[in-house]
Amino acid sequence: MKRKITGVLTLAALSITLLAGCNSADNSITITVWDDETNREVVEELCNDFIAEYNAQYPNGVEIKIEFQSQTEAQAVETLVTVASTGEGPDVVAFTHDTLATAVRSDLFDPTPYAEELKATMSEESIDAVTYEGTIYGYPITAESITVIYDKRQINASELTSFDTLLASSKKIGWNVSGDGSSYYMFGLATDSILFGEDGTDSTNVDIATEQTVANFTKFINEYTGCIESMTPETAVSLINYGTIAGVISSPFLYSQVATAIGVENTGLALLPSINGVQQRPFSGYKAYAVNRYTEYPTIAHSLALYLTNAESQMYRLYKNQYLPTTTSADIEEYIANSEIMQVFQSSLNNSILMPNIDAMANFWAPMTTTCTSLWNSRNNGVTLESVKALFEDVTTTILNG
Repeated sequence: MKRKITGVLTLAALSITLLAGCNSADNSITITVWDDETNREVVEELCNDFIAEYNAQYPNGVEIKIEFQSQTEAQAVETLVTVASTGEGPDVVAFTHDTLATAVRSDLFDPTPYAEELKATMSEESIDAVTYEGTIYGYPITAESITVIYDKRQINASELTSFDTLLASSKKIGWNVSGDGSSYYMFGLATDSILFGEDGTDSTNVDIATEQTVANFTKFINEYTGCIESMTPETAVSLINYGTIAGVISSPFLYSQVATAIGVENTGLALLPSINGVQQRPFSGYKAYAVNRYTEYPTIAHSLALYLTNAESQMYRLYKNQYLPTTTSADIEEYIANSEIMQVFQSSLNNSILMPNIDAMANFWAPMTTTCTSLWNSRNNGVTLESVKALFEDVTTTILNG
């Protein structure tokens, strides 16, 4: 796919020309971007396009340099807390939407001046993900939900339809069902749990110990652990390559790694196996850019963030890394319509629950992780509906009491 420079810099960039000769002695500025190392190639290419377009529009403007620094999205806010006000932090930072509350409480992110543009072009759920108490802070990059990434040479999609068919296949898949991360990856079994109300913003409305959720976890522990190997998604890549496991439950970031390891022609994607006749309901998450409130160059930083997430940039990420866009265009719609992989990603997203980004979400992870780990450790002894219900009632109480 050939990238095109299409003249989408915003008019706000006109004020950048005022920077020339007054903000930098050598008539140049450096904008630092934090993003995950796996995105370096794509981000650097898009940043080069941004600079080329700026230079074409403003040949007498200040020279812009963009420096990429490796930083995982999930840890970006935690790291930014320590450096934001020192001048050592980034101008633009990629983050996961569930860390937004921490960033805003710590006064790290600058609200976007392009709220109306974003609302007009981005999906409603992606805007909700980057909004905190009515203010939009982020520029959505990609939507994520959890699927099964599998080796077509070992197992097929029909064998992954349910836990019954998976068990009958005599194959195993990797799943992070114990320890760190298990509360995220196993939440798909919580198909009717209430987590901060219908829209994820009511801190008083929580019930994890619902009938269907209790039944799902009970059945999984008692009947289906034999087709699961507990591991992190990253660990699973080499084991799929060696044939030790047939697939892994993961968010989309791992797809390209598996495809590289075993060949894209051998890499398949399926929805999470159903249980008790019910389709799992995993979390959906969003990655986004935000602008550091302490940046010296807010105008150019916001313009860059907007550029990196426009429809053409998201189309390029889709083509290169199979990242599900948060916006649309004719090219994006055509690509998804002709891609079985992207249709599975989209179906999983449609069946997911947006991970809440309110402060109270911090109370969810530890008790849910403890419970998932405890249940997995009970797999050889069996559990009862009553015992599982009691565990999730404790989770509910802990979340509410904070």
